[in-house]
Amino acid sequence: MNFSNGTVSVLKGISDALIITDTEGCILFVNPAAEEMTGFSQKESLGKDLKVVFLLSGNDLTSKELILNLSIANPALVKAEYGILTDRSGNVKQIEFNFGKLLDESNNFSGVIITFRDIPEKIRRRLEEKSKLEFAIQHSGEVIFMTDIKGIINYANPMFMEFYGFSRQEVIGATPAIIKSGFMSCEFYSQFWHEILSGKSNNYEIVNRTKSENFVTIQQSASPIFDIDNKISGFISIQRDITEKKQNEDLLRRALDKAEESDKLKTAFLNQMSHEIRTPLNSILGFMSLMEEELINKGITDLALYFDSVNRSSLRLQRTIEDILAMSSIQIGNYYTSATKLNLRSIIELLLNDYRSLAQEKNIEIVFSLKIDLPVIYGDSYTVIQSFQHLIDNAFKFTSKGKVTITVYGNDDSISVDVEDTGIGISKEYMDNLFKPFSQEDIGYNRRYDGNGLGLAITKEYLRLNHANISVKSEKGIGTIFTVTFYHLLEDDKFDNQPE
Repeated sequence: MNFSNGTVSVLKGISDALIITDTEGCILFVNPAAEEMTGFSQKESLGKDLKVVFLLSGNDLTSKELILNLSIANPALVKAEYGILTDRSGNVKQIEFNFGKLLDESNNFSGVIITFRDIPEKIRRRLEEKSKLEFAIQHSGEVIFMTDIKGIINYANPMFMEFYGFSRQEVIGATPAIIKSGFMSCEFYSQFWHEILSGKSNNYEIVNRTKSENFVTIQQSASPIFDIDNKISGFISIQRDITEKKQNEDLLRRALDKAEESDKLKTAFLNQMSHEIRTPLNSILGFMSLMEEELINKGITDLALYFDSVNRSSLRLQRTIEDILAMSSIQIGNYYTSATKLNLRSIIELLLNDYRSLAQEKNIEIVFSLKIDLPVIYGDSYTVIQSFQHLIDNAFKFTSKGKVTITVYGNDDSISVDVEDTGIGISKEYMDNLFKPFSQEDIGYNRRYDGNGLGLAITKEYLRLNHANISVKSEKGIGTIFTVTFYHLLEDDKFDNQPE
């Protein structure tokens, strides 16, 4: 193909790089801009195959295939494309290019004209962002696919094929129906398409099916894709496999159901045991008292020692059973309290009165020191009384001489009670186990002191239910001080731990 001098002058003056080939892809002309862009001079380019000079990344077609495709293209000029051009020295440039038909005087296809230029910085940045996005999608660990406006899949990342087990040929051109499980209702899909066609994104948990007929639960986020005119041109779906998560949730739900059922059984068991044990014990204690009274009235007094022993043993058994039942109720969370106004002075004085005869018998001095005018708290009456019952009982049990001192003191924020004795004390080694259930420092059949090891454990739990703290200081052979501190001093601080 020959060009007139005037035509050559015009072509050389074009600012864009320009290459002209014949119908076989053989270069017929390059302008100076093309020489600069490719690094090949006109002399080096003429007669060469287009692919030798115009090294465009991502274009896997041969020159002949490219020209054949272009020869049947309509219109004559294809739209602008973007790519990476590698020049003769190995430098890469981002370019915008066009392939167009070259027509002769008879309007027949006679060659190809290629124009290209450097991409402006603004477009280059956009392309870089697009490239990064495409890279991220391609290498994402999540399943991503896109469809056109009719729902035909036109892109699927490698994870789609890996996760669902289909080949790319099976996926591209198909619809998402290839992964439908049949578990989702028609109403679900109707709602799904209504939302996404209205321009909204949606997020659903759905069950899909793989090629190997495995069912998977996925978290799907689907959104419309908008074109330059802000019209929906297609859709993108991002899916995450949550099958294992859902299975774990089901297992946890079943475990919780079993635990709840177990708690109900425990509650029923404790209620039944409480009734079945306390009722005969109360009957035994009642009839023993009547028998003792009847024998005394008849002048038979030599059996009094035996009755005292039976009474003490029965009361000890009753306390042990009550402690075990109370601790069990606390541990399964069905021990309920209700706060009322309590005067600590009245509670402690009543408890101490029960120990005055024991104090005289053991020659122990009782000291009650009140350093606050009105020691009033809001707490649960039974658990507060039982807490001090255990502490005072321990003070007398483990003290053989000296005194037991109860001191009440406080301020505007709290009221504290010290229960102090001059008894055997607690070793440093045992201190960490002091409030553990069934724990005792002196163990074995030959131990000097009776008890079930639940007193202090229950006391700590009772005080916790009243939002109170307990602490201890002790020295072996010197004595022990238990300190209980209450913080609920005002009616506004009232609390209830009642079943819903």
